[in-house]
Amino acid sequence: MSDTQWFIRLGTKEIGPLSNQELKDLVQQGSVTPETPISVDKSTWHEARTVKGLAFRQSPVAQSTVPPTQPAARPARGPLDTGYGESFGMEDADGLGVVEAVTGTVDQFKSLDYRFLLPVWKMFTPSLLRKKAVRWVLMFALLPLALWIAVDKFQLDFDDTVFLIQVYFCLFWALYFQSLIRPSWAVWRRGLGYAAFTCMVGIPLLFAAQRLPVIRNIYSGLHSESFFSQFCGYVFGVGPLEEICKALPLLILGLRGGKIRGIRDGLFLGLMSGFGFATAEGVMYTLRAAGGIIATQGSDAAFTGHILQTYFRLMTGPVLHGAWAGTVGWFIGAASTRTGGRWPIIVVGLAFAALLHGLYDVVANGYLGLVAAAVTILVFMTYLVHGEEQQAAATGVQSPAIET
Repeated sequence: MSDTQWFIRLGTKEIGPLSNQELKDLVQQGSVTPETPISVDKSTWHEARTVKGLAFRQSPVAQSTVPPTQPAARPARGPLDTGYGESFGMEDADGLGVVEAVTGTVDQFKSLDYRFLLPVWKMFTPSLLRKKAVRWVLMFALLPLALWIAVDKFQLDFDDTVFLIQVYFCLFWALYFQSLIRPSWAVWRRGLGYAAFTCMVGIPLLFAAQRLPVIRNIYSGLHSESFFSQFCGYVFGVGPLEEICKALPLLILGLRGGKIRGIRDGLFLGLMSGFGFATAEGVMYTLRAAGGIIATQGSDAAFTGHILQTYFRLMTGPVLHGAWAGTVGWFIGAASTRTGGRWPIIVVGLAFAALLHGLYDVVANGYLGLVAAAVTILVFMTYLVHGEEQQAAATGVQSPAIET
């Protein structure tokens, strides 16, 4: 016997880990019998008789002198008496037969620790939803699907759709940098206000400034074939005006009002103002680029559908397919740590992921599709946390992936 840690089940109790010597002592005491369930990982269980090197105590019946009975001779059979399975070489010979093989396979599946493999109780707990990574993935993976449903149900036009998509991506980056810069909650709310100010007040002021004669002359160089004229137009026209536009809320609302109290505040608030500018500019350029296509088609409905399809395939689709495959990968990884009984674990993982995938496809075009997608993501994030907790318990080092 190699130096292995053992677990045994005695009645309703699990005992372990046990060293080789401790296990042998229990065998000699008669506490562990050949039928006692035993495992090295608490996932796959076998009878103790399968462990080599264990000398079990013989029962009184086995120690008696009653001579063993001879097996009855099998009657002779003719060629037509051969069973259907035996004609294909599937007869029960001295080795493993068909019935034993099926029974053994069923026993392997029955011996799996399904509480560990399918931790359903962890999937909808408040502690899971309190983790930043879980909320982040849920939000940004589900919003494209939610927008697609909203456009279909409320018949939103193309302009509104483009605006909401632009807000989505700016919010994505805002939350990403918020996690890096870590401003206070008051500065975060103020940043949202600065973004709205730039979008709704700064941009109109920028357009008004562009109509001034001096500015209009500088901007005229943008359409010149001369590099010098373009240089002057962008460096002395576009650059200064747009940066002043984005700095306005910081200068008017922040600096004068004493709301900016350090470099970190100024950095984050400027970033948020820039996101507000990008929202307005992104909508404007997208509508301008799509105008010709919509005019050709005569309706913006088809183009709206194309935009939403692309949006969904870029953001939600990768997360869902990655979550299904990642769930299967978790089971394969769990199987890789076992010395035997791997395939039942992998089969359970494939079946579980296939069920989630199939259910989503059935209800994808509606509100239930949103629920099914959320369940898929929660399942994957549960396995991420579940696996990292097991790793942390084994090594004593917590992964950032499971920090609250």
